[in-house]
Amino acid sequence: MPGEQVVTSDLVYYRFHGRHYSTQYSELEIKEIAARMKDLQGKKIFAYFNNDNNAYAVKNAQQLMKELKDA
Repeated sequence: MPGEQVVTSDLVYYRFHGRHYSTQYSELEIKEIAARMKDLQGKKIFAYFNNDNNAYAVKNAQQLMKELKDA
């Protein structure tokens, strides 16, 4: 992900592929993503994790939801 977020509307869309489409995001990466999302209060946020052969997308999506819920 780029180091800087540029938000130009009330709708924000994150699309996650992982590195090389076949790896999972680390716990630290998920926490950092969740922190960025939390900074976007008042915005409607959509997140899409592209699935892969190992189904890391499901695990990472669940981790992100937990991080956002624990806020």
